[in-house]
Amino acid sequence: MDAAVRYWAFLSYSHADRLDAERLHRSLEGYRIPSRLVGQLGPAGAVPSRLHPVFRDRDELTASERIGPVVESALASSRAMIVLCSPAAADSSWVDAEIVEFQRLQPQAPVLCVLLAGVPMASADPDTASQECLPPSLRVRFGNGKSLADLAPVAVDLRPQGDGWRMGVQKLVAGLAGVPLGQLVQRDAHRRHQRMAVLSAMLALVAIGVGALAFVAVRARDEARAQRVQAEGLVEFMLGDLRKKLDPVGRLDALDAVGSRALQYYDSQNPRTLDADALGRRSRALHLIGEISDRRGDIDGARGAFYRARDTTAELLRRAPGDGQRVYEHSQSVGWVGYIDWQRGDGVAAEKAQREYLRLAQRLHEIDPKNQAWFIELGNAHSNIGTMFKEQGRTAEAIAQYELARGVFQQLVDAEPKDATHLIALGQAWSWLSSSYIDALRLDDALRAREREIAIYAPLLAREPDNAIAMERMMIARRFKAQLLADRGELAIAENEVREAVRMSEAQLQQEPDDTVWQKAAAKSHLLMADVLRQRRDPLQGMVELERARALVAGLRARDDSVWAWSVELPESLAQVESDLQHALGNNVDALQVAEDSTKRLRRTMQDAKQRDKTRRWLALAVARTAALLDDAGEHASAQAAWREASALLEASDRLDVDAMRWQMRAHLALGNASDAARIRKRLQQASYRHPDLAEGGARTDGR
Repeated sequence: MDAAVRYWAFLSYSHADRLDAERLHRSLEGYRIPSRLVGQLGPAGAVPSRLHPVFRDRDELTASERIGPVVESALASSRAMIVLCSPAAADSSWVDAEIVEFQRLQPQAPVLCVLLAGVPMASADPDTASQECLPPSLRVRFGNGKSLADLAPVAVDLRPQGDGWRMGVQKLVAGLAGVPLGQLVQRDAHRRHQRMAVLSAMLALVAIGVGALAFVAVRARDEARAQRVQAEGLVEFMLGDLRKKLDPVGRLDALDAVGSRALQYYDSQNPRTLDADALGRRSRALHLIGEISDRRGDIDGARGAFYRARDTTAELLRRAPGDGQRVYEHSQSVGWVGYIDWQRGDGVAAEKAQREYLRLAQRLHEIDPKNQAWFIELGNAHSNIGTMFKEQGRTAEAIAQYELARGVFQQLVDAEPKDATHLIALGQAWSWLSSSYIDALRLDDALRAREREIAIYAPLLAREPDNAIAMERMMIARRFKAQLLADRGELAIAENEVREAVRMSEAQLQQEPDDTVWQKAAAKSHLLMADVLRQRRDPLQGMVELERARALVAGLRARDDSVWAWSVELPESLAQVESDLQHALGNNVDALQVAEDSTKRLRRTMQDAKQRDKTRRWLALAVARTAALLDDAGEHASAQAAWREASALLEASDRLDVDAMRWQMRAHLALGNASDAARIRKRLQQASYRHPDLAEGGARTDGR
């Protein structure tokens, strides 16, 4: 090239056509001209081996729309200009300015038009003006009626209906380098033939190699299948027999390892290669991971695992709606999702999920009435629905559901009297019945049901002393029995029962300190012990038990403050007991402060629509305690307002337990409604409620 000419071409384009410009730039600079033509003299001088470099401007016009010195220098030292023509280029003042400047600097140099889109000279007709592809300066240059081919040394149409990309590039190279187009076309055809020959030879070699490897591949496939069958069998053992052996031990680390290993096995594979049975086992592994996360207080982790499992089992059930195994797997997912919703205080979502669980359990029983593993799901589903009714104060309906659950579990125990799983399920049914009998003011029936429950666990633990599930149920049963005995005024026996519950919970926490179920159980046991000691006139020792409970509650709240039991039930139970203990110690100012702080917290919780109904009872008791303590302090006007609020809250509650009824009686007395107070007292006495705080005339202000 002439020393004054630095670039073979200047490429001008609109920013909207940047990708086409980059592709054309690479194609031109990378094009190899046949070696036999290199060096020959043509119209443009000696033929180069490559058209390198080609200038491509990457900048846009500045606000002043003036071409800078770099672009101007490139225009002055380029052999030709290539303009990418499109409607965007036609509207680009930058492209037009480059053309004008190139023509000013080099009026004899060629301007090569490359059509990307649109129609040249379409602006002459208003109906087609939007399709114009030539910038204004080119429209002036070619506006004398002649065709582009006549006026431009090369006119290339890169569109498929035109020259196409391959031929268009060849035309540009031929025009810029000054070589015959036919020789470039012939050279490209020859190169394609050579490439095809080489490719054919390579394919032949590959075919020979594939044939040689086919036998090896078949053997490897068979071995892989055998290994996969073995792996699937191992996973089935881990999630089935091994888990059954580990569940009673209660070791979260061992169970976590089982679930994690099984899940890792499936996550390491392409989900598309997993059959329905493998996906079902994967969902069971997720169930186990969710259960462990829940017991460790990772509610978000548990929710994520159960929701992932539900999505998988729902899809499997959609594919095979009549397959009992698919129904069973999905029922497990739905039940656990409902449980997590219940944990978070979302009663509406929880009930919806549990009703779906019951429907699936009934479907399982229809498919195979003799399948015990499926039959137990029917009992669990009735029990869960009962819990939803109990939460809503629908006591009679709850008892009916628990009776149905008890009937299912009793059938299973009758068939296999030594089966620990069935025995524990039957004991749990008696446990829920006992709690519902309390709601129905049937305290004697509640105590008998609790004793029936304990009578189931005692021989089981005698045979299997390390059964952690049976131990957990026994500990909770003894704590509830202690509460019932305290309500009946049998404080000495109640203290013995709750001490045993404390001992069992603390012993289990020594083995599994991260198990939140045991942490919650231990906290409740310590709180009940503190309250029983207060009633037995030993509030100082009660404060010791209270502080032990406080540490456990703080640990649970630190894990996840969105769980109802950890964020409201336990902290406010602790506040009630603390206020009563401070009052019993004569620290009335501190007792009032605790009650007022509890009231403030519960008012904030009432703002959550999902938790409002559950919170109302707790707020009523906090306000009632505040009212009683204000009366003791001589602030009777403030006390009367508080008594009225507490009474209204209790009247609006869906259900009133014996503790709430006792405070409702106190409110009626304080407000002068002696007849209403007497009516409540009579109901409580008929229910065998002889709590020490139920003194004649309601003179005591402390409660539990």
